[in-house]
Amino acid sequence: MKTPRQIEFDAQTLTLHWNDGPAQRITSRALRLACPCAECRRLRLDGRALVVPSDIAILEIRPAGYGMQLVFSDKHERGIFPWVYVVGLPGPAPELHLPNGPRARCSNASAASSER
Repeated sequence: MKTPRQIEFDAQTLTLHWNDGPAQRITSRALRLACPCAECRRLRLDGRALVVPSDIAILEIRPAGYGMQLVFSDKHERGIFPWVYVVGLPGPAPELHLPNGPRARCSNASAASSER
């Protein structure tokens, strides 16, 4: 089973360091929108959008053997995120560098994480 060797998070970003590749960064918002719990899955299957605040944050990570349980600032903590599921989630979009202008970020880019 693939498991991360190190996990870091801050309010905006979860960073997973895998043994067999580069670090994976996922925003708190992307994780909350991808919650695999039954309630969130049912909403997505019914074609309804999850209502997630733009400033959603990860407050706590609880080990769950084959994955992790995340506690979010909206008090949602039902989903267990299996490692095999998390590894398939998209990370933030890469930063764009304009040749003679200011730096720009794609809409999904996030701040760097720090170890907690």
